[in-house]
Amino acid sequence: MSSDNLVLAADGAVVVGEPHLDRYPAGAVAVPLDAALVAQGVWLGWRWQGGAFVDPRVPAVDLIAYAADARWRIEVGGTTWNGFPVATDDRSKTLVSGELQAIDLAERKDGEPFKFADGVFRPLSNADMQAVAVAMRAHVKRSFGALYAVGAGIAAGTVTTAEQVDAALAAAMAA
Repeated sequence: MSSDNLVLAADGAVVVGEPHLDRYPAGAVAVPLDAALVAQGVWLGWRWQGGAFVDPRVPAVDLIAYAADARWRIEVGGTTWNGFPVATDDRSKTLVSGELQAIDLAERKDGEPFKFADGVFRPLSNADMQAVAVAMRAHVKRSFGALYAVGAGIAAGTVTTAEQVDAALAAAMAA
């Protein structure tokens, strides 16, 4: 083996740039050190992960925290009901909860206007107002279900990047 090789431990860590493979545990392999790797500065401390060398100086993304934040952004990003955009931020959910209470107390009149996320007021029956609330709840519930599925993928090692988190959340929300 020439000195123009990196030695990888069985776990993917770059452990040495010298040719003495016999000094390392079983499973260590030599990787030719080409110009592209040299240009990246691949050396001790790097890891081979997902088909590429990973620079230890770049902090790893906390995928669980990233997924939780991405889920929250989806939750408050809005949904639709009967083709109309519905805001799902916390204030909007609180206002709709108040409308439901007003219906229960017989304080809301059928046909009162409701302001949708596009800024347009539309008259809604009390039954329609309840259907908007159900749509909002279903959207929020779906976002948590999507996070659960993504968390399982992270734990299983099938979701390993922020891009995969985004794709998995989008797929779960579309299902």
